[in-house]
Amino acid sequence: MEFTQEQINSLEQGILFYLFIFYTLNKTSYLAFNCTHYPDIDMREKLAQKIHLSEARIQ
Repeated sequence: MEFTQEQINSLEQGILFYLFIFYTLNKTSYLAFNCTHYPDIDMREKLAQKIHLSEARIQ
């Protein structure tokens, strides 16, 4: 099976986007939980806003 250059570029962009999101989430959560293992409500709300999740999902 052969891929066109357009398909290869699309796959590369998807992979780069995934890696960027993965890195950003890891860095953000590391910084938040490095301060404390049990962040208070304010910190959970800020983290939730940064990573576009509800505060209830931050544990």
